[in-house]
This record gives sequence, C-alpha cells and structure tokens, in this order.
Amino acid sequence: MADKSMTAGPRAYGLLLATGAMLSLVAATAKLASQADLNPYLVAGAPPAVAGAVLWVIQRRRGVIVRLSSTHLRYYAVAGLLSVAAPYALSWSAIEHVGAGFISATYALPPLFTYALALVTGSERPSARRGFAAMLSFIGVAAFFSTRVDLRQDWLWAAIALATPVLLAIGNIYRAAAWPKNAPAASLPPGMLVLAGLWLLPLIAVTTPAHGMAITLSQLMILGLQAGLIAAFFSVFFALQRIAAPAFMSQIGYVSFGLGVPLGAILFAEAAHPVDLVWMAAVGAGVVLFGSGEARRTPQAERHPEPLISAGVVRSG
Repeated sequence: MADKSMTAGPRAYGLLLATGAMLSLVAATAKLASQADLNPYLVAGAPPAVAGAVLWVIQRRRGVIVRLSSTHLRYYAVAGLLSVAAPYALSWSAIEHVGAGFISATYALPPLFTYALALVTGSERPSARRGFAAMLSFIGVAAFFSTRVDLRQDWLWAAIALATPVLLAIGNIYRAAAWPKNAPAASLPPGMLVLAGLWLLPLIAVTTPAHGMAITLSQLMILGLQAGLIAAFFSVFFALQRIAAPAFMSQIGYVSFGLGVPLGAILFAEAAHPVDLVWMAAVGAGVVLFGSGEARRTPQAERHPEPLISAGVVRSG
C-alpha cells in the first residue's frame, strides 16, 4: 500500500486552485443571473441538469456506464438534493441580498462541518494538526462574515445562505455512506446533477410567472455559461481526485472563498476592507496546514472513491 504521508505536490495545488476558481466563478455567474432578473430556482436547477447531461454523454463516449438501478437512482436523488439542488436554491436566492463574496465564503465552511461529522461518525480519526488548521480557516471566514453583512437588516438572508454548508456537510456524509458498490467516481455526477435539476422543477414552475416566461438571449448566455462552468468544475475535480487525498480535496471551498471575495469586489463593486486580507491569509494558512503531510490516493482509496461536488470530502470505506 502506498505511503499516505506524502506531501501534496505542485500539480495537486495547481488543480486545487483551478477547482476553487471554478467554484468561485459559479457563484459570480449566479450573481450575474440575479442582476439579469433570472429566476434563482431556474439558475439553481437548469445549469446542473445541462451539465449532468453533457457529462453523461462524455462519460458514455469514454466507456463509463451511468447505471440506473434502484440503488443508483436513490443515490442520485438524495445526493442531488443535499449536495446540489437545496444548496444552490438557497445560495442563489440569497446572493442578491448578501453578495457573491458572502456566498463564496459559505462554501469554505463545509470542511469544518464535514470533519466534525466525520469525527462523530468515526469515519475520520482525530488529528490535532488538521483540527487546528480547520479552526484557523474557520476563524478567518467567521471574521469575514462579521464585516460583510448588517445582521439587523439581512439576518434572514444570511441565515438562509449559512444553511448551505450544513446541507453540504450532511451530503458529504451521506455520499460516503451510500456510495454504490464498485461504482467508479466518474459514473455518479451525471445522474446526481440531472436529478438535482428535476428536484427543482416544481419550484421553477411555481415561481417562473413572477420573473416572466420569456428568456432573453443574454439570460440564455448566462445559463449556458453557468452550465459550462459546472461541467468544467467536474472535469478539473476528477483530475484532482485521481492524485490527491480526501482531506486535501476538502480545501476547495477555502480556495473558492479566497478567490470569490476579490472577484465580487472587482465584478460587482461589493464592499472590500483592508482587514479582509488578514482573514484571507488566515484561511490560506489553514489550507496549507490542513493539506500538508496528506498523501496521494492509495490503491484502497481507488477502490473506495470519495464523494463528489462539495467543498468538503470525507473518506468512504
């Protein structure tokens, strides 16, 4: 068995940066959709479904079978709800009120929640180093929140946005526990993304009249861009998954936070404070400390692949 003490290499850090960048761009595109008066539930449901269909075709051409047994369909439905449909619906509904930077910051929290749940369920062993690193990043994110939102006015939208990392953490644990036997990692996201879109069809149907039935060309381009980014996110994610240990991958959300805050300030003129650099540095230090000493994937890990689509990943098997 491969030595799991190997430090993550430059390629792993490069892919981690690319994956986090994709996640922050997904949030920025959702902000664009909000400004274009697109139905947030349409933005939450249609792009993942399209991305899932595209990945389905790609994987089929590569010889990867997306299975449709009752076990697989149940996995797609529950994982799609917890990891995509519900988090996206909550985040994209709140983004107009709290901003793209705030939403990117919420995606930095699942690693902490997932790690805590993993400790409780026994799927992770306690580690003083990783615990300290997670708390360091959490403090940076929490301090950022305190300067970002006026809780006297936006507390409800902030609470809605903060429900997202809780759902993602629960989804991480579910996917680790319910991963279909012998299913390759690349075979699961297409079904999960398509089912996520189907979950939101009732909300889309009910809320569409308030946003208008017609879709303009610019709105359609935003939806297409969102779908492309989600598909690209998974392409990069797969490459990272092949070479990085689960704990290292769980830092994707922290990277998204570090990139999403300046992106929100540049693209949408969201408020930025010099002290934000201090909090982002704390998050960055936590990322490096959390990932240091983590190994490349072992043969055992390849037989028991990790859950997907999250800012925090826990070990299965």
